[in-house]
Amino acid sequence: QTTTSLGILTKRPGDPCGEPRPFLLVAMETTYLDVPLELHQIPNDEGVFEGYGSVFNHEDEVRDVVMPGAFARTLKSKPVHRIKMLYQHDRDQPIGKWLSLSEDEKGLRVQGQLLLALEKARDTRVLMQEKVISELSIGFRANPDKQEFDPDKGIRYLKEVDLWEVSPVIFAANTKATILRVKGEDEQEETFFLP
Repeated sequence: QTTTSLGILTKRPGDPCGEPRPFLLVAMETTYLDVPLELHQIPNDEGVFEGYGSVFNHEDEVRDVVMPGAFARTLKSKPVHRIKMLYQHDRDQPIGKWLSLSEDEKGLRVQGQLLLALEKARDTRVLMQEKVISELSIGFRANPDKQEFDPDKGIRYLKEVDLWEVSPVIFAANTKATILRVKGEDEQEETFFLP
């Protein structure tokens, strides 16, 4: 989905639908894109998880497609601590930190840690274990010179984005966004998410 807390409603360039979409007019569009997440247990590190924050070449429900290499510039220019982990895109509720982000042939691979000294982080872990929160969404600004819009299909292809944050969310536009497993308080306890 494309939302922002500050901006105006305007049409996306070349969008034949003419439906208004929010934009933040600071150099580039600020967008929230819901994308697939796969979580795996990391032994002996409570609150640590890893998986994919974005999968390439997959059209989401708002008709955006992230292309391979879209995060390369961000990953090269920003240290990992500059990419924030927020609760449902709320900048007033950081809940953890990203330990590593990298691109592979599948998408944006992430490894993060919920900071369990924070109440909201503990709540988030419980919600993940109960399959209430099972998806991720990325917040970014799309480079207008590095995107293409196909008017026939109504699809925007994102070739370069400036990644700002990755958030656990309840609802995502991407139907492939699922959590595979989450580490519990007991090191031997895991919650499994079946396809």
